[in-house]
Amino acid sequence: MSKIILWLYCLGLAGCTFLRVSEPPRTSGVSPKAFILSRIENVRVGMSYGEVVAILGKTITIGYERRDRASDVYSLITISNPYRQESVRYSDKTYDVFYCFTRVRVPDGIVSDDELTPLVFERGILIGKGWNFLNALKQ
Repeated sequence: MSKIILWLYCLGLAGCTFLRVSEPPRTSGVSPKAFILSRIENVRVGMSYGEVVAILGKTITIGYERRDRASDVYSLITISNPYRQESVRYSDKTYDVFYCFTRVRVPDGIVSDDELTPLVFERGILIGKGWNFLNALKQ
């Protein structure tokens, strides 16, 4: 008999509790896995390399890591920006391509191409940005 009363008591308590389920907040069309970290949208064609660096900075903070488990002290995880650069030659012209880190897609410690945005310069002036522009230039 006492088991039945205990069971009814637990059932009654379970009926008094509830779980509120809601959608995560929207991020204006940007996937939560792809938060943009740089100000690449402020970079415009026709800017000089110095102007672009002034907007993007020479380093970018991509996260934080706890120094040790016992404290709440964190240190910044930063990488240089541009992350990588190269000079390429297409149709008798030389271009400087700077690959700038713009977003973390997968926080795995590896910087992949889909986390970079290429900026293409000709003689120090930005002539285009993005993978579509770079691929069109190659063809």
